[in-house]
Amino acid sequence: KAGMYYFQKPDPGIAERFFKMALDIKPNYVSAISALGSLYLSLGDLDRAEKELRRAQELSPLNPDRLLEVMKVYLLRCMEACKRSIRLDTANSLAHYVLGKLFAVQKDYPNAIRELELALPFVKEDLKKETETFLALSRKLGGIAK
Repeated sequence: KAGMYYFQKPDPGIAERFFKMALDIKPNYVSAISALGSLYLSLGDLDRAEKELRRAQELSPLNPDRLLEVMKVYLLRCMEACKRSIRLDTANSLAHYVLGKLFAVQKDYPNAIRELELALPFVKEDLKKETETFLALSRKLGGIAK
């Protein structure tokens, strides 16, 4: 409980210490493992977040909220992969397209619009309509005029 208090405070260093103390006492304490994974996710440490969240999920597989946390880890990994691809080839329209869609899922509409607009002139015809739809949706949900 103290770890959760400091996690919400936010004071991640102290929260991590309390979660680890709880795990020293009870190594398979699912709540502490899961909270530690959430803490690492909030800090952007995707490797440790995935490790702890998967461990908690193996011990207690019926928690749908934890599955959403695992999904966030994978979503952030996909976004990082798209960004790396764009750094290697700035003209990679497919990477801009996918990154734009992922930004839209994250409700980051200005970045979604930016990436989708970069991709729109270069995507193949089969993706053009979907790109335009995501652009319109991001503008509408973000309250951003064309």
